[in-house]
Amino acid sequence: MTDGNLIKRTYVSTARKDAWTLEVRKKVSYQRRRKDTHRIKNAASPYTGFIRCGKCGNSFCGQKSTLKDVTKVNYLRCRTRISECPSNAIQESTLNALVCDVLGLEEYDEAAMDKAMDYCEIADNAVSFYFRDGHFEKRSYEEKKRGTP
Repeated sequence: MTDGNLIKRTYVSTARKDAWTLEVRKKVSYQRRRKDTHRIKNAASPYTGFIRCGKCGNSFCGQKSTLKDVTKVNYLRCRTRISECPSNAIQESTLNALVCDVLGLEEYDEAAMDKAMDYCEIADNAVSFYFRDGHFEKRSYEEKKRGTP
């Protein structure tokens, strides 16, 4: 103040500590992880938010690359650093073929996949598909290295 005296005021927090309980956190976390309840705008891939890493539990992200012969390839890989979760990636075309194989479809259909499956986990060249009715199926895959016939 102008006369040199300090005014001491105590402030009471208005945060609602009782509202954000452990049960509410788990419920919100589960809703945000599900693809059908938490839609991601401009998703890079139809698998965004659908795939989890079987080693570390983190989600997968899409990565697009263009080869020398101008073909575009979409990869899905674990978000964890490569040094901690090495070589955990799959091509989107390979995963499309596996989804068609598991669901018995002629061609890939995202709506049919979302209706039937809850999520999938990828680890060590194997994909585990978890269905909404509770069962799961496991398929292994082999990625073709670029430049090999």
